[in-house]
Amino acid sequence: MKTTVIYRRYKSGNKSVVALFPAIEGDCSGGCLSYEHVGQHGAANYNHVVAITTPADAQSADVIELHNELIGIGYKLRIAKRRNRKG
Repeated sequence: MKTTVIYRRYKSGNKSVVALFPAIEGDCSGGCLSYEHVGQHGAANYNHVVAITTPADAQSADVIELHNELIGIGYKLRIAKRRNRKG
């Protein structure tokens, strides 16, 4: 089974990429799981992260690097641009 991932780029700061997993609960408050190179897994408020980021180009080098890192730790991924009602 594949896990849905959404790649987003922060609008400010170092403009790093974050991977959001909308179908995986990140904490008991309804957040989703996220992953970044620095800090790795953590809970995220999906709507807040979307508000402070822009969609990341799946073909950019840093997205490919993060994608390969996630595959390397065992994820089987399906890239999406936004979450749907199912997650």
